[in-house]
Amino acid sequence: MKYGVARNISATLKANGVDHLFLLTGGDQPLFIALKEAGIRLVLARSEASAVYMADAYARVTGKPGLVYGQWGPGAANVAAALAEPCWARSPVVALTSAIGTSVVNRNEYQEIDQLSMYGPVTKWNKSLGRTDRASELVRMALQVATSGCPGPVHLDLPRDILEAECDLEDPQVFVSPSLPSPDKGAISRAIELFTKADRPIVLAGAGAVLSNAANELARLMDEFHVPVATSMGGKGIVSDDHPLTVGVVGRYSRTVANAVLKESDCVLVVGSRLGGMVTNGNALPEPNARVIQIDIDAEVIGLTRKRKVDIGIQADCRLALQAFCEELATKQQHLRYSAWTTSVQQRILGWKQSFKQESQLAAVSGPLGPAAVIAALNEIVRDDDIVVADTGYMGAWAGALLNLRKPGRHFLRAAGSLGWAFPAALGAQLAAPDARVICVIGDGGFGYHVGDIETALRCKIPVIVIVLNNGGFAFEYQMQKYHYDTIVPEVNDFYPTDYSAIATAYRAEGGRVATYDDLWTHLRRAYSSRSPYVLDVLVDRESYPPVTSYDQVRNRIL
Repeated sequence: MKYGVARNISATLKANGVDHLFLLTGGDQPLFIALKEAGIRLVLARSEASAVYMADAYARVTGKPGLVYGQWGPGAANVAAALAEPCWARSPVVALTSAIGTSVVNRNEYQEIDQLSMYGPVTKWNKSLGRTDRASELVRMALQVATSGCPGPVHLDLPRDILEAECDLEDPQVFVSPSLPSPDKGAISRAIELFTKADRPIVLAGAGAVLSNAANELARLMDEFHVPVATSMGGKGIVSDDHPLTVGVVGRYSRTVANAVLKESDCVLVVGSRLGGMVTNGNALPEPNARVIQIDIDAEVIGLTRKRKVDIGIQADCRLALQAFCEELATKQQHLRYSAWTTSVQQRILGWKQSFKQESQLAAVSGPLGPAAVIAALNEIVRDDDIVVADTGYMGAWAGALLNLRKPGRHFLRAAGSLGWAFPAALGAQLAAPDARVICVIGDGGFGYHVGDIETALRCKIPVIVIVLNNGGFAFEYQMQKYHYDTIVPEVNDFYPTDYSAIATAYRAEGGRVATYDDLWTHLRRAYSSRSPYVLDVLVDRESYPPVTSYDQVRNRIL
């Protein structure tokens, strides 16, 4: 059949529940035609990177594969570069790229490049389609590998002559999700024995806890066993910030109270965190003498980044392991000995919240708005089912440390390291959750990366709310220079004064400039009542001291 390979690819995607594909259009018309015929929505972005980031957020919100396409040569190279973000975030993004025809490989064909080599470092599976009769099989394999075990991005190269080839239509292959790994009973018993000897225990929940939907089990640890829970940035949202034992985000971007409590704990139950540099504040947390129990579905990360080995490692699905842990802990409850610790932690959490209230009120009235005041306003207006998408750098720190999420779930997404990710990611998140309001928190430096996707939001009718914290440059670099090098290099920090809301309205989106706290509330209310993309250009104080550990040796951090 004409374009049979493209149609077999599209039918297999559809049969496996794929309903969106994000792309910057290349020259592969048979594939686009087949995808449309299969009923898959094609979302045209303004760059390959923004298409990857949309697919990434779509996957993080839904838990399903996020599909992205790139054309051979520069398109495929751009997709590969952007896949670093879903690689860091354990996000099941499936990259389909066309490639030059097999008959002209190694003949200096236009835009020829070794595409597979570029994808190796950022994928868990990286293959090329070599036969017309294996299209459905390899697409099914890509989807299965992306979502199985520890999720992550995969890549399938589609040589152009094979992609355009005629062949018979196949019955689409549908992958079967394997059962999740249960914990070893002996390891759970050893973990319980260690945990019940603790005087100051804490749970540290990471992105793996979110991926396994372990919210109920973590809530049980807090409600029934009164164990404090801290989270990594990737784990934020898995427990309610309103719970009196939710300590908050730890690490380099963190609450002071969270780092302090983790530092004092004598037993840390790590659930779904790789304990990398961000969450451990450069391996400074937990303390070397603390006992560590680490649960992860990926055996390779257990104990990998600790200066010393973890005491007990458990390879299992986080939710299943916590279920078993709670069941056995219930039989030992009379032996628990940390009630004084729990009371102390609750009091310190309340103290931190009071400090935040005072600091945010001050940030609302003293000169340029402080970012703390902006996040405090969001805490009042954001609804339980809304999704907040935060960029990397200071934006991730302000939102991660200060945002109050009341309902556990996938309501907070943050860039794992890619500046500018948040705006296109917010578009993908909104498509994944059309009934929620999606709020993007991004700086002027990050928004400049993908400002052209305002047009995408309008064309695709994606009503995201974008809050640009505009301090006229890269504040992280500015403050690093100021506090650690005693000099300022404005040439690498400062931007030309720009009103990003005016750019939005030039595109015929909605927006407004915010200089005061009253302005902020006016535009937040308008944005929530609008069904158009809405950009708030919020002028904020560059000198505001952020919730990061970078300057703790030279400044007294309150939040």
